[in-house]
Amino acid sequence: MTILVTAATGNVGKEIAKQLVEAGDQPRIFVRDESKAKTMIPDGDYQLAVGDVTDLAALESAMQGVEAVYTAVLDAYREDTTYLQNIITAAKNAGTKRIVLMSAFKVEAYPDMPFIQWHNKAESELMESGLDWTILRPDWFMQNFLAYVKEGQLNLPMGSGKNSFIDTQDIAAVAIEALKDSKHAGKAYSLSGPEVMDHHQVAETITKVTGRPCVFNNIDPQLIKQGLEAQGYEEWYVNMYLDITTPMRAGDVRTPQPDVEQILNRKPVSLAEFIETNKTHFLDACPE
Repeated sequence: MTILVTAATGNVGKEIAKQLVEAGDQPRIFVRDESKAKTMIPDGDYQLAVGDVTDLAALESAMQGVEAVYTAVLDAYREDTTYLQNIITAAKNAGTKRIVLMSAFKVEAYPDMPFIQWHNKAESELMESGLDWTILRPDWFMQNFLAYVKEGQLNLPMGSGKNSFIDTQDIAAVAIEALKDSKHAGKAYSLSGPEVMDHHQVAETITKVTGRPCVFNNIDPQLIKQGLEAQGYEEWYVNMYLDITTPMRAGDVRTPQPDVEQILNRKPVSLAEFIETNKTHFLDACPE
């Protein structure tokens, strides 16, 4: 079967593409920037379609002969889901049967949060499309720590909240199962890692695996806001970041969910395993 991967240079999309290529599945990769795609997606047997999700004609061309599509809720478009409507329309016109959409964890818990509202809107539009759909709702990515840990410090406005952090490789593996097997149609999966921990415990785990000190510092959100603004981030992004971290500061606890293990028939990757796999990076980020 031919699978189309949109959002293919995102954290999860590129991992889906990589796993499909490594499995010899010859996916079709839909990207805006061909040169960027070739640096992020490994050499292998895949097709490259260049275009933008706001361009219906480009999507219709890329969708020819495709049986299933992966996409994600694109925060950059926020309330405007034209991109998803284009994907749905192109799929219908091409006879594509299935769309797998990556959304967000616990969308039912924060209905007044703008970030959640635009995810809920996208989910509803897909569910009402008449196509087979599967929705993936992952917790925070372990890959974030590759960027967050610097000089042995983990500086975030997360308070005492606890997450069940997940490796994007596991999200991608679940997405591929949903893309290939119609038994996942009409289902929404909550995806998490195998353990729940706060950010102090994250830092302790980094210390344990690397043998080098790492400390979590709970930063005042207003300082984070000032820092993001100073770096040139747009107002919508700053507000979104503060919104999505609010539950953590309020002490939210996101307990592990069984869906990954039930779908993949194995336990999800633990944070310690993730750090071990990326140990060279964390050693550099935590100097002696």
